[in-house]
Amino acid sequence: MKTILVAVDGSEPALRAVRLAASMCKQSESTLELVTVLAPTYGHMLLAGTYGVPLDAETSAAIARAEDAWAAGVLRQAREAAGELGASAQQQILRGSPAGRILERAKEADVWMLATGARGHGKVAAFLLGSVADRVVHGSPKPVLVVP
Repeated sequence: MKTILVAVDGSEPALRAVRLAASMCKQSESTLELVTVLAPTYGHMLLAGTYGVPLDAETSAAIARAEDAWAAGVLRQAREAAGELGASAQQQILRGSPAGRILERAKEADVWMLATGARGHGKVAAFLLGSVADRVVHGSPKPVLVVP
């Protein structure tokens, strides 16, 4: 069975992408897979050594727990949105560069389409960091649905 992969980040556009993909899954008899990507945090990197400040194991573990809790909440919210339309969804947390990890998963044979929200953060951040959706659209070997 083919999969529609939906990248979620907790934003309203991402939830709209989940709802649209869930509707499409029912019509196309596809499975729905929700992914969120935990990118390295700037605060963690700064503490970890950019300025030579050692990061103790307890602090590092606390940061990881907080990130995992956030990601689980994002996936729970997305799964509930899909469930409202009668769709069940697989889910997974990936780590690394958001666009890179989404594209890696998109290249697998079972994925026939990707969906994502147009913006997950503010306009200034998008200008400075670039848009994950933009990178996914330009790097994907599969069709990408970008939902505003």
